[in-house]
Amino acid sequence: STKDSRHVVNEVMKNALAFPECDLVLIAIREGDEVHLKAVGAGADRVEDHVLSEQVEYEHCMQQLDQGGAGVALAAYPDWLPAIENVAQCDGWLLFPLHISGLLKGFVVVGMTRARSVVHADYGWATQLVGRLSIALTRARWQADLYHQAHFDELTGLPNRVALKLALGQALERSRRHDTRVALLFIDLDRFKLINDSLGHAAGDRYLQ
Repeated sequence: STKDSRHVVNEVMKNALAFPECDLVLIAIREGDEVHLKAVGAGADRVEDHVLSEQVEYEHCMQQLDQGGAGVALAAYPDWLPAIENVAQCDGWLLFPLHISGLLKGFVVVGMTRARSVVHADYGWATQLVGRLSIALTRARWQADLYHQAHFDELTGLPNRVALKLALGQALERSRRHDTRVALLFIDLDRFKLINDSLGHAAGDRYLQ
């Protein structure tokens, strides 16, 4: 709960490879207008980052997961996903829905090189992995939402007075430490009350936005 979602995903993916059955993990999550993918294969020293171009296929996959609910075994690695290290070595694939705050937000693909010798009952580790990832991301999203509500104005989305005090305090501390100056620009809206009184608060809100 003290880390943002990017750190959570990276750490979970690296630790997932500790499972003997797991040789590749890929996570896809929509962020705004883009679908971001993180992938890591056994032996890799870092998590790869991709942006998915085939969003039509992604949406089709999401619709199937939304209807089916549980994870499913794939016949092959989906060709619309980016080719990453160890893809060719895996002979079994599992696809799981990824829920954040109770909503379907993406999916997880797990690849295995010894899939033919693993019975279905042994897939519990993968279900546990996805479940814990869901909990961690839900907590990270909750923390991010709380921070945003406390530090940003609900109407305009701009940093609020609390955020100003924090930023100004940090700037002043840096200036003292490095013997530099700090400039603060103050912008005032004259006669704003006239807009609310003559055109209504809705117009005043639009003006502020």
